[in-house]
Amino acid sequence: MKIKQWTLLLLTCCLTITLGCANKQATDVQTSQPVQKSKVTKSDPGIIAGTIGGTGKVIGSTFNAADSLVRGTISLIPFVDVRKAQNVQDPQQSSSFRNDFPIAASELLRSGLKVHWASNLDVPKSERISCWAVLEGGFLVTVEVPSNLFTVINLRDGSIVWRQIHGQYTDRFYTPFRHEDYICVNSETHMFKIDLRTGRLAEFVELKAVVNNSPAHVNNFAIFGGLNGRIFGHDINTGFPKWSYQMQAGITAHPVASPASVFVGDSSGVYILLNANDGTPSWKGRAFRQISAPGAIAVEQNIVLIPSEDQTLYALDMTFGNDLWRYHAKRALTHQPHVMGDMALLPITGNGLIALDIQTGKPIWQTNELLMPYDSDDEYIYCHKSDSLWVLDKNTGKTVSQIPTAALTDMIALGNKQSLVITKTGRLLKLQR
Repeated sequence: MKIKQWTLLLLTCCLTITLGCANKQATDVQTSQPVQKSKVTKSDPGIIAGTIGGTGKVIGSTFNAADSLVRGTISLIPFVDVRKAQNVQDPQQSSSFRNDFPIAASELLRSGLKVHWASNLDVPKSERISCWAVLEGGFLVTVEVPSNLFTVINLRDGSIVWRQIHGQYTDRFYTPFRHEDYICVNSETHMFKIDLRTGRLAEFVELKAVVNNSPAHVNNFAIFGGLNGRIFGHDINTGFPKWSYQMQAGITAHPVASPASVFVGDSSGVYILLNANDGTPSWKGRAFRQISAPGAIAVEQNIVLIPSEDQTLYALDMTFGNDLWRYHAKRALTHQPHVMGDMALLPITGNGLIALDIQTGKPIWQTNELLMPYDSDDEYIYCHKSDSLWVLDKNTGKTVSQIPTAALTDMIALGNKQSLVITKTGRLLKLQR
């Protein structure tokens, strides 16, 4: 009898120890298990890939290449105030969160910047973000190559709305824009209309001419400049060209538009302002060398700025096309000028950034560094390079601060003192001044 009791007691202890170990192992697995990524069903290459919606479910067929490309948002951080970076009690201020920032928390703190959110598109080394745009309604769209993976991000919180591959591997896409409830984007030969909410391809049509740039969007028209010199107004609603105008040479710089007009320059130096609705010429002129960078239209000042590789920035009256002033640089002008208030900011490779009085063309100041301006206020001009942000005094051009960053793709002004950082690896950071 005693032997049976000891045997029963021994079995009970062994069972208790076994169950305890099993529970501990399950707990360890549960706490250490990483967040699972949505898997993509493999299929043969086609035109349209699957979409990840808000639930993380995959809809439709996908490419084999999409298996490693459809990725969720990483390190999504809602409204982190870096002024609290020393507060160790706040888990969002821990080093594991801040290490994913493309700008060090200490630099943000020093600059008085506030982080709305940070997220990561996790772009692999085999991919790069080739084009991007901020769309009306608070969305960012990016396109990665060579996969042609489109991603739409909600700028309110940094969440991914959908990701989907469009087109074929041979397609090269240019800067998208929004028309009604669609994302419109062109390749060299076709125009695609994609549902903004779902990522579904609604329509794609052949363009009238081969292009290598994005269009100007005016009302219902996407106005293109073709490599054969043809300017044409593509009706977005019908999918057909409404009007066209033939230039002397091919067009490589994308057209720029005002509310009713579109400006285009070609590779022979000829430039023209057209009525955006019917293609009627308003005026025409010529530089001494090709126009390889887009112009800029200062609507409030009624001025059109034309950069040319003849080392001259031309300022023309928008109504009649008369010369107002010319700025002669020491190098070919291959960057688009930026209009900020009463200044024209002109990046020149090898010469830095030059600020000109937009009414007279007289230089105000010049930097040694080639900087790309993206925003301004009453006191400062905000610029970026490939690896840093710069704040310049608006009146003197002197450097107020310089902030090191990860390798940048772009800095975008969002209005209301907000800006968006986009890095080459797909890290996103929405900032508030």
